[in-house]
Amino acid sequence: MNAEQPAYPFAFQGPTTAPETYYGLTKREYFAAMAMQGILCHKGISWKISREKEVLIELTTAKDAIAEADSLIAELSKTETK
Repeated sequence: MNAEQPAYPFAFQGPTTAPETYYGLTKREYFAAMAMQGILCHKGISWKISREKEVLIELTTAKDAIAEADSLIAELSKTETK
């Protein structure tokens, strides 16, 4: 599985236009966004105690989401080769 391939590519051709392909997010970006959504939902709003802590948690959340996306891609790649 190529992490840089588009998650939901689609081609569109209007009545007077040539086919155009729209790529959107990569699979890695899409998986990271979904992981971040779950992480933030789990944390809730109560963790916003101070600005310094908020920034630290935001950076950690982003890194955690990317790590989860990379883990999922790695596991999916293993199953494709079997």
